[in-house]
Amino acid sequence: MSDFLFSSVTKPKGHLTRLLSRIYQEEKRSRFEFHGAWGSLACVNNHYPGFDPYESKKHIFIITGGPIIKAPNPNIKKNQNNINTKLIYERWKKKNIIDWTADLSGPFAIICIDKTVPSIEIVTSMLSSIPVFFHTTPTQNGEEICFGTHVDTVASLTGLLDKPDYTSIADLIINRSIVYPYTPYEGISELPPASVSYKALQNSNDIKTTQYWIPHERNPFRNMYEAAVELRNAVVKEINDVCSDQDLSVGVLLSGGEDSRVILSALPEVDKKKATTFLHGENLEERIAHTVADRLDTEYVPVYQPEESYISQIEYRSALIGSQYEPVHGHAYGVHRKSSMTSTDVVLGGYSADALFKASSLPATFKFGGIKFGTLKKKRITKSDLITQAHERKFRKKIIDEVVERRKNHFNYIKTIREESAYEWYSIWPLRMRMSAGYFMTNRRLFRSYEPFMGSVPIQLASAIPSQWKINRKLFHRAMKPLLRQSRMIPHIDGHLPYFDNKTSLPVRLFIKLILASQAKLKGKTVDMHRAFPDWDALQYTGTMQAMVDFYREKTAHVIQNIFSHRDPKIVLSPDTLALHQILSIIQFSSNRLLFSQ
Repeated sequence: MSDFLFSSVTKPKGHLTRLLSRIYQEEKRSRFEFHGAWGSLACVNNHYPGFDPYESKKHIFIITGGPIIKAPNPNIKKNQNNINTKLIYERWKKKNIIDWTADLSGPFAIICIDKTVPSIEIVTSMLSSIPVFFHTTPTQNGEEICFGTHVDTVASLTGLLDKPDYTSIADLIINRSIVYPYTPYEGISELPPASVSYKALQNSNDIKTTQYWIPHERNPFRNMYEAAVELRNAVVKEINDVCSDQDLSVGVLLSGGEDSRVILSALPEVDKKKATTFLHGENLEERIAHTVADRLDTEYVPVYQPEESYISQIEYRSALIGSQYEPVHGHAYGVHRKSSMTSTDVVLGGYSADALFKASSLPATFKFGGIKFGTLKKKRITKSDLITQAHERKFRKKIIDEVVERRKNHFNYIKTIREESAYEWYSIWPLRMRMSAGYFMTNRRLFRSYEPFMGSVPIQLASAIPSQWKINRKLFHRAMKPLLRQSRMIPHIDGHLPYFDNKTSLPVRLFIKLILASQAKLKGKTVDMHRAFPDWDALQYTGTMQAMVDFYREKTAHVIQNIFSHRDPKIVLSPDTLALHQILSIIQFSSNRLLFSQ
């Protein structure tokens, strides 16, 4: 399933599926509904095979996402549409031998209704990469509890679309994510990562939650080399497990970077493989990706769409991603129909390698040539880490103080788990706190997206390996160097050679960066012209953006007046006040509020 929505109060037939269908406005998806004395449950079918709902006499069991099933199953019948769902159900509910860190690998969320008790159980994956949101409403007969994987559908179902959490919206604008466990709506919260939550549906008892895994700091490796070998083997195994059938068609979302190049390099022999880059025109990123694909004997298909699609498609992207994330990261929306990704059996990417294995969230002692040297080992998080002086001028003091307080509380919680590496894990536990999380949310809903670096064993390795080994690509380079040999002389979009360590390729990197900067200056552009992303600054001044701002100016007034020091939407929604991604995040909330209230 792609998404589910549950209420402990029985709803009219079709109500929940209508809400879910608004997520996929232009995408036709089959839907399932279940009703009983226990309430109502709806889900949207997805493209991952074997994950249709399973219903027994006692339970309704749904798995959201398409995790790799690693549990032994000698009697698989491929023609059964819910074979994977049933397998996990039986290991959990019949045999009681489920191991959530070993039997499934990759993002998932599970909902299980016990129709006889009645009760509900929800399981989140190790990093809660598919979060589950919930809200409890007092009623005359007790309470109504709602669960869902899309925050705006939960808000619509519970009547909270008109009760924004202004602090969370400001947090998204300032820090490009909303701190766990908050959401853009008052009263809607998020279940913990790596957890099993239980709720009896006939009383007002609290949700009982246990966590089956916690990312403690426990390094079992004698040295970095041991860890590197383990990491390489784990990532290759994830790829082999999902590509075990040679008849599968396999796509790779290939950029000009090294993470997706590692994935393509590690692919086993398959009959049909293709690399794709989403672009806005011919540039250096395309040339590098094309060269890598040719070197690795892979068909290469660049797919183009106008830069202004980030604005003209804002309503569709916002609905698909949800108000929890920045809409500018929905890169695949629109171009997915121009590519063959929607009909490809497996689509692989390199998402989160930088966060999990390169400590990209850690600040540097200093930088030279775009390379981090050393790390600032922070034992606490301060207001200056979160809020700039510009933010303090633009936002109301009460809002600023609340954002800082929430983020400090989350950091202090992470510190109780990871004393030495709290700063690294504070933004990846759960993983949806990454500012680019909307990228994964878009992909998983549009095609059969698999991210090998987000597998269960790689995640456990990311937790075990010390942060210091990850700095400056030290661990990642040692782990992936053997896979990069064929493309060793093809540079990264940033200029370095991924096959070599940072220091060895530094002269090459500096030379390439100088050339790229000179080319950009001659054309009156930024260096970003060489990447797949649009020119964000230029987009702010287009007629399309101005029309969008004019349309939403009054509709966003309540958000602006409760968050910003200056209360005039015309001034706030201006390039002189906010960056494009910040303006679009404000528009996104209002767009989703209109859509899901219909």
